[in-house]
Amino acid sequence: MSPRTKKSSVVGAIKTIEDLRGKSAKTPEGTHIIAFSNFKGGVGKTTCAVNVAGCLAHNFRKKVLLVDLDVQASLGQWLLGPEQWHRWSKYRKKTSYQIFLDIIQGSHAWTVETATFSPDGCPRLQICPATFDMLDLDTQLHHSLDKPFHPKPFQCLDIQIKKICGQFDYVILDCPPNMYMTTKNALFCADYVLIPTLPDFLSTTGLKKLVGFLKDLRDQFLILDPETARIAGIIVNMYDARKSTSLPLIREIEAYVDETKHENDVFLPKARVFDQRIRNLSGIAKAQDAGLPVSLAFPTSHASQDFIQLTNQIMGVVENGRAEGSHQSV
Repeated sequence: MSPRTKKSSVVGAIKTIEDLRGKSAKTPEGTHIIAFSNFKGGVGKTTCAVNVAGCLAHNFRKKVLLVDLDVQASLGQWLLGPEQWHRWSKYRKKTSYQIFLDIIQGSHAWTVETATFSPDGCPRLQICPATFDMLDLDTQLHHSLDKPFHPKPFQCLDIQIKKICGQFDYVILDCPPNMYMTTKNALFCADYVLIPTLPDFLSTTGLKKLVGFLKDLRDQFLILDPETARIAGIIVNMYDARKSTSLPLIREIEAYVDETKHENDVFLPKARVFDQRIRNLSGIAKAQDAGLPVSLAFPTSHASQDFIQLTNQIMGVVENGRAEGSHQSV
């Protein structure tokens, strides 16, 4: 190899490293990437992600990509049905697992066209399911990408999603109930975080720990992404007005959000506990049995109306959030 050729090769390698390990790519104007996250299980992250995505696409006519990042793969089983999901998930390139494998292996197998499906009656909603194969993804990310010439393990989703997200008005990321590397990928990629929670004591306590964790994580991410995700709001799920403890706990969460917004910038200025609570209604479970978001399965139901109103409130925050939450480059 001649000195000139060698120099050219080195320059090319450096450019590749800068592309992979540089600052996060900007989300295109008009696109909003939202992560639904909580490291407490059973709070309804998948329920909220599916139904907000369904309302955005069906009721508000938005183009939506819904990505399942949870190894439990509940989202895909809900919207495909267990048997069809099982057949679908045999092909890794048709699941969110391949998003990460492409970075780990240097391949180009994952595409929106091959890895997504749309539920009946809602072509604007495209869904990328997860697979049980993601169980060892954390280990793979650490072992494969802990090298100087690779992206950081939490950058994979950002690299992949930012290439294609301009096709969509919204990208919804359904996170696992933990803060391992898959969730960190989602939080690094996202513009906004929504936190579903329950109006009970354990969830209220856990929420404060989660916000503290997100603040620490955000401080780490700011080195590579000066516009890294901020919390857009808290969703009260499974609300039951008959429980005497519900309202006092909600008021406690509201006071905590207001106080925290004045102490640091982990929350957007307009972030709040959304006024529209998701009631514990049978229509949501029936929609799961039907394999659809509730606004498609039972459009006139109370459960559908809850999610339509919630989605409208979420849009009111995030569609102004980038301007309000803009930062100077670090």
